[in-house]
Amino acid sequence: VQKGTGSASAGIGATSGAIVAQTVDAQDLLREGQNVGFKVNAGVSSNKGWNRGLSAYGRAGGFDALFSANWVTEKDYKPGKGYSPVDASDTVRNSALGQRGLLAKIGYSFNDDHRLVLSHRQEKTYGTRALREEFDFGQAGNTANNRPSYRILKQDTTNLEYLGANLGFISKAKANVYYMNIDRDEFHANPASDLDAKLRTTGANINLDSPIFGKHTLKYGINWRHQEAEPRTLKAGLNQEKKTDTGFYLEGIWDIEPVTLTTGLRYDRFNATFSNGKASGHNVNPSIGAIYDITPDLALNASLNYASRSPRLTEVALSGGRYSHISGDLKAERSRNAEVGVKYNWNNALSLNASYFNQQIKDVQAVKNLPTKDHYLYYNGGTLKNSGYE
Repeated sequence: VQKGTGSASAGIGATSGAIVAQTVDAQDLLREGQNVGFKVNAGVSSNKGWNRGLSAYGRAGGFDALFSANWVTEKDYKPGKGYSPVDASDTVRNSALGQRGLLAKIGYSFNDDHRLVLSHRQEKTYGTRALREEFDFGQAGNTANNRPSYRILKQDTTNLEYLGANLGFISKAKANVYYMNIDRDEFHANPASDLDAKLRTTGANINLDSPIFGKHTLKYGINWRHQEAEPRTLKAGLNQEKKTDTGFYLEGIWDIEPVTLTTGLRYDRFNATFSNGKASGHNVNPSIGAIYDITPDLALNASLNYASRSPRLTEVALSGGRYSHISGDLKAERSRNAEVGVKYNWNNALSLNASYFNQQIKDVQAVKNLPTKDHYLYYNGGTLKNSGYE
């Protein structure tokens, strides 16, 4: 987890940080000397919900495999004290949701330094939901705008990954190519008003580490991502929205005892096609950070990071009926985050961490209605300031 503006190696669009999650392999679940295993789980919650799951995994020779499935069923839940819907219901309407997760993962280790992994993951949710799932129209009495309908949201991700080490000048390598398909299907009393949508993403990353003079590390790589949006219908004269992001980064971690210095430089460019306009641009984003170990238990740290995020596409379900005009100089949002902190380990049981941060995001993307119906303008609408301590 990287909080705030990400470092040069954080990836595409890390203006507000980055979260990286990796699914487990069979060897993470098998005990030493064990070659086959399985897990079965089930649970129940007091507010009308239950879950169940099954996983099986094993290894043979250089191969290992993992297959996992889980289901969660939640009924309309009972609200907290003070909830007062207009229909006097004792549950929150349209809060019921079914969920299903599937994972298949196969790996082959050529030796300790070379490994190839192919995985496919699917997350699916289904149920009768309000038009805007994050809003509760039941208390406002605006039920006409609620428009509940049965909806299925499904995300499929296929990933092929290579992990390598000790490749001459390259001490560590991680590369992947992936395809992600998100489908939203809606089943409404009036099929013509269904907000079906699809978003297809293809991407690739190459991340390399190399040692320098035995004690320093150089990190460098390439990130690429292409997205295409497919609404259910497309008005005459509108484009199908799509966007391509490309990034290159170079980051050095310098061990200058008692100081660890991190320097980075990232180059990002984008090319986006909106329903009724196009935009492109590029940014160079530097970063620098330092950790000063005053004693083995006391350290000071400071960092200054820049990152940019390309303009976001229109919400896919609505993009087929909107004319999204682009301000002639529409730029990527650019974030700058300055942070200082201290870390003190009192003993093995108690430690203290404190930090102060100040972040500014310039050229924040904004949208406004134009006089003509269904016409909107995307433009850079100002600066977002965010500061605080923890």
